[in-house]
Amino acid sequence: MRNYCLSKLLPSCQKLIENIVEPKIEHNNNQFSDLLNMAPMSTYFLDEKIKYIPGKKIRFSEKTQMLISGSTTLSRALKTMEVDGWKLVVAQRGQGTATDLRRKTVFISSRVLNHPNLTIQALSHEIGHIFYTEKPNIKSKSNFISYFLASEGAATIKNIEIQREIINHMAVDIGIMANPRNIKCYNEVYDNYLIDNKFDEATKYIGEIYRYNEITSNNLKPYGQYYNEVYNDL
Repeated sequence: MRNYCLSKLLPSCQKLIENIVEPKIEHNNNQFSDLLNMAPMSTYFLDEKIKYIPGKKIRFSEKTQMLISGSTTLSRALKTMEVDGWKLVVAQRGQGTATDLRRKTVFISSRVLNHPNLTIQALSHEIGHIFYTEKPNIKSKSNFISYFLASEGAATIKNIEIQREIINHMAVDIGIMANPRNIKCYNEVYDNYLIDNKFDEATKYIGEIYRYNEITSNNLKPYGQYYNEVYNDL
């Protein structure tokens, strides 16, 4: 069994940790169909027909702005980002949703942008990366990969935080940007974090689930493999 950061395994995560199964990719050319199935969502916030041009600044639709107003955390984060010079840009085709920390730019897929629920889901995740304050350790490949996996954990925690705020204020579930089979585990880690306030431990725990059990949106590889290749290309 691999070493994980929590001393006691959470019940919903036990199977994921002890019986790692490589993610099955059934729709190599249709990752968006998988995204739509990630969580139950309000149909009112799932369908718009706005033309978004790659490379252009994002202007949120009225429905998306409604969802933003349902989360104090998200609203404050966006205001802070604006003051700090961040840009929200429509991603190029095939690029997927991602954050460029050096250029202070968040790219969101145009296919996501016509679905306000998914827009907020993706934005919440990327904001988790932006406000993750740990510094990367690139002295070894192992530390490098672990850092970026923990950043995915921080992004997931932020996604859940904003998701719950919107549920409480609007009774709308934006969902979690994750493999559906992992969501119960992530929620349990989050609940545990609310009790013990051990943020670093929670991010690392979720990060280790990401290592083998989540795939990237741009090249559909397990995150551990993806960050291993990123390090090799440095």
